[in-house]
Amino acid sequence: MCGIVGYIGNSTDPAATFDLVNQLMIKTEPRGLDATGFWATTGKGDNRVIYHKEPVKSSLFVKHDLWNSLEDHNPNLLIGHCRWTSFGGGPEKVNKNNHPHVSKDFRVALVHNGKIPEYSYLKKKYDVTTECDSEVLLRIFESAEDHHDQVAYLRKELSKVWDSTPDSLLYRIFGLKKVFLEVTHGAMAVAIGERLEGDARSLFLFRNEHRPLCVIDLRKTLGQIFFCSTPEIFRSAVDASTIAKEIIPANQSVIPELLENWIYSIVLDKDNEFEVRRLKVNKIRKYGYWDQSVDEENIEIPKSSTKLIRFPTMEVISHLNASEELIPTATETEDIKSLLPVVAESLLGLSIPVGTETSSTILKRKYAAKNKNSRHAGYEVEDDDDENETETDDVCGGGTHMRRESAVSSKILNNGFQTVKDWLNSDQADASAIAELVAELCSNAESAISEISTHVYNKVQEGSLTQSSVEDAYEGLKEVVNDLESIKCLLKL
Repeated sequence: MCGIVGYIGNSTDPAATFDLVNQLMIKTEPRGLDATGFWATTGKGDNRVIYHKEPVKSSLFVKHDLWNSLEDHNPNLLIGHCRWTSFGGGPEKVNKNNHPHVSKDFRVALVHNGKIPEYSYLKKKYDVTTECDSEVLLRIFESAEDHHDQVAYLRKELSKVWDSTPDSLLYRIFGLKKVFLEVTHGAMAVAIGERLEGDARSLFLFRNEHRPLCVIDLRKTLGQIFFCSTPEIFRSAVDASTIAKEIIPANQSVIPELLENWIYSIVLDKDNEFEVRRLKVNKIRKYGYWDQSVDEENIEIPKSSTKLIRFPTMEVISHLNASEELIPTATETEDIKSLLPVVAESLLGLSIPVGTETSSTILKRKYAAKNKNSRHAGYEVEDDDDENETETDDVCGGGTHMRRESAVSSKILNNGFQTVKDWLNSDQADASAIAELVAELCSNAESAISEISTHVYNKVQEGSLTQSSVEDAYEGLKEVVNDLESIKCLLKL
């Protein structure tokens, strides 16, 4: 279960709009505690996109300076998401798995509440870059860009589309057709936002029977159309606001749930006028969509001879790097730099002096009292001659202990941290670059845990799981978790 919120339109009262969307994000928190994110477009000639996401709950996320800058930027299109990580959907600690998912040029963004069971197949067909199943919806939608210039073909394929639909919108509708064609068993409540030329914007909303989505028409009060997961979220957000509730009528009507399998298109043109349309997705046959009876397998699909022409490059305001991981602030970077010797010597076996003391001396002095006469629970002391045993300092307070590394843990430590060690030895080490590298290695470790969990789950489903394999998987996961917890504790020093 996740929650989505947002709006489209130029606000007549930016303070009230921010007050309302801020409360909407907070009130959506119970639907998703694992991660929060948003994508927004500035208007009135300001050619920028604001985009950010973090693995934190929304009540903490809304304290972020980038989120609070929205009141000054006054976006004319915003979509937000509160994520509850589902099994197999990619761990939220790997930030690129979180929502929104965006196009390479950041002009299109998608948020999704639901599950796509067809993801395992579809990720081989479409170019996805994350482990989150929701991303494939955006990639399917984008795939129709290959036909953006083929108006005759698109009109034929979308024979029941609105006659007034602009040619420039046809390929986007065709992309949505492909979404419903490919996802026949998934649960979906989706919002897709796009920055069009100039100050024009478009928003697509749709849901199926498995997920809720409501719309609130506030054009008379704020000049905008809002959406969120449930009417209860909207009403509680208005009640909690200090500004918006003064101008939003107490009897404000809410479309409690959009019609199932209908696509709602809301376009804000350059003159700040709304064009609202809706289109029914007809599922009479398994592959019969859009009221068409033609056999899709026999359709000759033309090849596009021209690429989609993009608008001039715009500025993206974000605190994320190219891998969509958080960029450390100046203070955080200095903290990481001061910790590098400690992390390097303790985890990588390097010897780097810190002032007049080595980092190992610092660690031993800082944790001597805690480590005295203690053993790490759950592990037996083996013979000193066992080459597979290693002695480690338990920086979380468990004390010095002997443990047998699992194959998974050894692979991550030996291969992963060797990369950091080589980098540090290259004399080209930059604190922020190393921080990104360490973060990537931790992400890889979490991905390995996720893969192991998925493998175990599949074994359970097929009935081939044995007691021995359960014990091996458990020990392997426990070792990896211990290693990651040790790193976390070091970074908190």
